[in-house]
Amino acid sequence: MLQEYPVATASSLLVMILVGIFFVSGADAASIVMGTLSQKGSLEPTRWVVIFWGVVTGGVAAIMLLVGSGQGDALTGLQNLTILAAAPFVIVMIFMCVALMRDLRHDPLIVRGEMGSEAVELAVIEGHKKYDGEFELRVGPGRGPDIEGDPIGKH
Repeated sequence: MLQEYPVATASSLLVMILVGIFFVSGADAASIVMGTLSQKGSLEPTRWVVIFWGVVTGGVAAIMLLVGSGQGDALTGLQNLTILAAAPFVIVMIFMCVALMRDLRHDPLIVRGEMGSEAVELAVIEGHKKYDGEFELRVGPGRGPDIEGDPIGKH
């Protein structure tokens, strides 16, 4: 595919370098994340833990290449296993999305915003009816959350 470009050799070399950088930086980030998780959320895991996870990850990749003998069999098996293992988590993610939507609908800022918009809309309609459009509506800061009749209550 890169042979179609004007400078095919340079393009191929650049792509190989960029792919190498991508894999190395991705593996490094994965090792740090696994080190962070294995040290109970430490923001800076110890060097030996990060090295351990890097070696284990590289070992798994090497074993997969050896088992598949370059034919892609090991990778296909791993992909199928990953899909099967992740299937139950899809259900959990769906429930989490539903819970997030329900929580956002009852969020105090959302409710206050909706109530404020409704109050302004009703005030404009009432003012238009009562004064036949000859009125002025001023909107400013409220008295705060301590007013009586606050539908959300004190936080």
